[in-house]
Amino acid sequence: MTKIIKRRIRRKTYTLWQTLKRVLQYRLIIPMKRSNKPPEFTARATFVGVFLAMNPMVGVQMYLCFLVWLFSKHLLKKDFSLPIACAWTWITNVFTMIPTDYVFFVTGKYILGERELYSYSYFFDTFKESFKDNMTLLENVKVMIDIFVKDWGVAMFVGAVPWMIVSSLLGYFISYRYALRRYMKKQIILAKALEKAYQKEFEEQKRREQEAKESEFVR
Repeated sequence: MTKIIKRRIRRKTYTLWQTLKRVLQYRLIIPMKRSNKPPEFTARATFVGVFLAMNPMVGVQMYLCFLVWLFSKHLLKKDFSLPIACAWTWITNVFTMIPTDYVFFVTGKYILGERELYSYSYFFDTFKESFKDNMTLLENVKVMIDIFVKDWGVAMFVGAVPWMIVSSLLGYFISYRYALRRYMKKQIILAKALEKAYQKEFEEQKRREQEAKESEFVR
């Protein structure tokens, strides 16, 4: 009992960046390598995850991903890997949120025909000043709503659309090729293993027949 307690006490702690890397490692890279599903299973997950990641509402992508998975699996009958899809939504996180939102904002301004653009430093400072260290969760949500709905929301959501489409399609084809290569490699390994097993069984059967003939000859 004391050993278990000591192990729990000595459990290693990770920084936010290390935690993010571990999530991507164990929820994205390893599942993609170990998946025995057809390539489309992984490619669909990449498409959904990247598509939902490329929107300004950081923090709700995983919930949206779960809803899309339910809809796709039970209504469209097109299943995909939920863990892989959720892992891809981490493309936009606390480290990349402001840069990606600025890219969406500038793209949206250009699409809407507005040539008055803000510099990244102004965008960053304004975004940062909107949040305070002592704010509660509800206060943070209110600030996010004010930013996305009242201030920059239209431009950011409009600008996010082309990035969502292009990046998700690109992610689909890249992950499909990767998953197909892994799938074919596993099939080749499996075929060689089966061939080896059949060859061994054939040799064993031949040996038994030879022994049976020799025993009959002795008699």
